[in-house]
Amino acid sequence: MIRIAREWHCDYALMHFNRGCEGTSVGLPENRAALINAGIPTLAFEGNMADPGEVDEVGIIHRIDVFMHAHDHKRLEN
Repeated sequence: MIRIAREWHCDYALMHFNRGCEGTSVGLPENRAALINAGIPTLAFEGNMADPGEVDEVGIIHRIDVFMHAHDHKRLEN
């Protein structure tokens, strides 16, 4: 993950923890910690690809907005 972030010149990382399939989230907490320790700001958020009704879309968008603002990135307008 660190190598990919650096090769792609990422300013930060957003990580989706999928509650609908725990297998897809194996190792994500460790990857998140490694990215943070490497100095790459990282935001993790939870969702559920198996049950979209379980997702707090408004809350996730708010967290992303706050994260982006904290890192001096402006929201793109629709």
